[in-house]
Amino acid sequence: MQHYKIVDVFTHQAFSGAQITVFPDASSLNDEQMQSIAKEINHSESVFVLPGQANATPELKIFSPTGPRPAGSHSCVAAAYVLAEGGHFEFTENNCHTQLTHGGAALDISLH
Repeated sequence: MQHYKIVDVFTHQAFSGAQITVFPDASSLNDEQMQSIAKEINHSESVFVLPGQANATPELKIFSPTGPRPAGSHSCVAAAYVLAEGGHFEFTENNCHTQLTHGGAALDISLH
């Protein structure tokens, strides 16, 4: 069973932002399974987090119901939030700065 969180990004009010589904540990899934899950969930984007190789930053794979997607700010913020909430990153004085990757490209993320 895969654990996931649904995150409303770019809002301060529940049920009013962009809904993004985040799977914080998708290491057991292949791309076909990720696509099937994204189609079933039917949110604009589902983010699957894979552990980085050899102490590298986590890799994001992002799918819409119809196929792979490029990294967008809302999907990256959702993934970083779920990882920070799960203790993968530290918050200092209500701030978190980290790096994720998507398609081999580094993505700098800041949460406040």
